[in-house]
Amino acid sequence: MPEGNAQPDWGRSLDAELDLSAMPAPLHWAEGGQVVRVCGTRISLDNIVARYRQGWTPQMIAESYPAVGLANVFSVIAYYLNHEKAVHAYLCEREERAHEISARAYADGLMSPESWRMWCEERTERIRWASGPGENIEYDILYHHIGRASQFPDAGQWG
Repeated sequence: MPEGNAQPDWGRSLDAELDLSAMPAPLHWAEGGQVVRVCGTRISLDNIVARYRQGWTPQMIAESYPAVGLANVFSVIAYYLNHEKAVHAYLCEREERAHEISARAYADGLMSPESWRMWCEERTERIRWASGPGENIEYDILYHHIGRASQFPDAGQWG
């Protein structure tokens, strides 16, 4: 603290040792490049981003996924905010793949029409809530998702 009327020396450097180099996000590709997960956990990037966009605070997310930890939740959210376009493209691709797998299961007789309809409704709702209030970023995947659901036969044609 400067004595009397002496002004502080703002020009001198601080003595603190801070490493300001970029910190990589605690994320990695898993399952043969099929999903991005938080390092050391089975929690996907999808889950963290969906909760964040749903309005959950980082603290709420960390409480829901204790294996991730608060610092990693903040890091994942920061990664998402700095790479929104790429993350949205990844999420849309994941939804598209999930739809294709379920559509194949339905077409192969492994899923009943009622199960198919329920799956489509759940996925549609998930896409809507992942978009956040007042947003429709995933419109393309939602449009294709609903459009493809209507291509399959109804319960009357179930064999």
